[in-house]
Amino acid sequence: PAIRRCSFRGNSAYGWGGAVYCSGDAITAVLTKCEFIGNSARVGGALAINGAAPVVDDAEFLRNRADESGGALYLSLGAGVTVSDSRFESNSAQVGKIATVGGGCSAVLRCTNADASLIQGVGNVVWDDEACDQVSAAAMSWGQLKTLYR
Repeated sequence: PAIRRCSFRGNSAYGWGGAVYCSGDAITAVLTKCEFIGNSARVGGALAINGAAPVVDDAEFLRNRADESGGALYLSLGAGVTVSDSRFESNSAQVGKIATVGGGCSAVLRCTNADASLIQGVGNVVWDDEACDQVSAAAMSWGQLKTLYR
């Protein structure tokens, strides 16, 4: 499904994905120009992804909270996500204030303000800032970090 120009504010879930939960390998949601503000869940305060591969473009993740993992994003069971031209601010969790990326999962972050120190897990994280005004440079002690420079 394609979701455009949406606002997810103040939603909560007892388990996964305070605003959106994507599950299943056949799911390829596209979320464009969406804002995720003040959502909460046990994991994935704004967005939880379980085996799916959504694309997020031009989004804002502000003040989302997970009680355990992935303040804004939580990926598990081979999930993959591509996040482009998006902003993360004041998200919180015990593990991964911005995101928790599980084993076998991957996250591609293009032109975001995501701070590597706020992303945790054992999956793959790729920073692709080639087309951006600034390049993210980060070092991590887990998983496989790849930084693409222009």
